[in-house]
Amino acid sequence: PKCLLTVPKQACACSTSASFPSGALVADVVYTPSQRITTIGDGNFAFSRALARHFKSGSRVTASSLESRDELIECYGQGITRTLNQLDKFGASVMHGVDVRNSQRHFRRNSCDVLVSNFPFAPAEGESHSDRQRHGFDALGQLAAWIFETALWVVPVGGELHLRCTDKYLTARGLHSDVVPRGLSFHQRVDFGGAAEVYRSLGYRPGIVGRRGTFNVSAASTLVYKRVDLPLVARLINEDMA
Repeated sequence: PKCLLTVPKQACACSTSASFPSGALVADVVYTPSQRITTIGDGNFAFSRALARHFKSGSRVTASSLESRDELIECYGQGITRTLNQLDKFGASVMHGVDVRNSQRHFRRNSCDVLVSNFPFAPAEGESHSDRQRHGFDALGQLAAWIFETALWVVPVGGELHLRCTDKYLTARGLHSDVVPRGLSFHQRVDFGGAAEVYRSLGYRPGIVGRRGTFNVSAASTLVYKRVDLPLVARLINEDMA
């Protein structure tokens, strides 16, 4: 289906009885200590810190934000300084001022196994509620396009993109499966809400830069995309057309 809201949610990994690699973080999806993980738009760096806390090391974690260090301190106060110091002690790499519209300027090609974008947000504009809502969906679609392009640059064949969003945004045209660029293949939609407590126990609660508090993630999904080679993409297209 083109609209991902019609795709059934898979149960989060932490609710299954499957076996996983030693030391893995088992939540909605599974992260392992051997994976090179890069986060983009990780505003207060809480998700990146959660990974490092679980692994007791951040040596394979690269955390990035659009905002500069000073802008983050203005938003979050000295609490963000403590988080950054913790990431430094874990050995994680931290990058500020990372704009996904210019990924090649910030990241090396094929530099991570998993790219993570949690609840990307673009300010909605418009005079009426309906105008702001429509603009918000359109803006998210454009942001998703840049995230997809970033994944094509930084994730090698066999790697993954994890894009999380609340379910109400799954109808956004920019997230429809038919607009995903060649080289990425939508793999599955996984329940995030059922795994939220796992992340909370590690200090991660989704939020929006510049806004206090968190938002309800009981109805939220993790969209998993696989990085595939172009011959496979062509084969999948031919199979769909057959």
